[in-house]
Amino acid sequence: MLKNIFLIFIFLSAVPFQSQTKEDKINTLLDTYSRMDRFNGSVLVAEKGKIIFEKSFGIQDFQTQERNTNQSVYRIYSITKTFPAK
Repeated sequence: MLKNIFLIFIFLSAVPFQSQTKEDKINTLLDTYSRMDRFNGSVLVAEKGKIIFEKSFGIQDFQTQERNTNQSVYRIYSITKTFPAK
C-alpha cells in the first residue's frame, strides 16, 4: 500500500514537467545554470525557421552590474576560430 502511494506521488509530482513547453524547458535549464553562475549570455533557439526562445541571462558589465539584454554586444575575440578550423 505504501509503495503504491509513493509511486502515485512520484507520478503526480512529475506531471508539471511533462506538460512544459519547449520554451519553458529551455528557460528552466538556462535559468538554473545562470543562478549557479555557470552561464552568462544570450540564447536564441529557432525551430523550422521560427524563433521559439530568445532571452538573455547574467551580467554584461560586472563593475556596473548592468544585465545582459537581447541587444548586448559580446566580444568573442578568437573563440570562433575553432569552428572554421576543420
